[in-house]
Amino acid sequence: IIAGTYSMKTTSVSEWIAAFKYLKMPNGLLIPLAVMARFFPTIKEDYRNIRRAMSFRGIGTGFWDLLKHPIQTLEYILIPLLMNATQVAEDLTVSSLTKGLSLPGKHTTIVRLKMTTFDYFYILLALLPLILYLGGVFR
Repeated sequence: IIAGTYSMKTTSVSEWIAAFKYLKMPNGLLIPLAVMARFFPTIKEDYRNIRRAMSFRGIGTGFWDLLKHPIQTLEYILIPLLMNATQVAEDLTVSSLTKGLSLPGKHTTIVRLKMTTFDYFYILLALLPLILYLGGVFR
């Protein structure tokens, strides 16, 4: 989980797409992953905007307000968020398809994929417990 979180924060969506294309990942997996990687940050921003609009209108947004009026608070948050989420998902899918992700053939990219010494170091560091276990150190 830590490695996944770190890699999602430090790697752009374009780099992920370039890497998956290089690994010849099928478009049936690539397009949903590209949409999903752009979906969650957009929904997070929309959630912040909804909470800001609620507090601007004097509607409680805190934990205690959720406990006092759970249905009203969830209605004010969930309904706009779900309505917006469907539109965002559709827009991101259209955007991915417009960029040509579903087209067959070789694609070009400006992202250079190259392993560095840090990459090899982290791979070795991640495999070190397994190597030590198989070597009999932890038996």
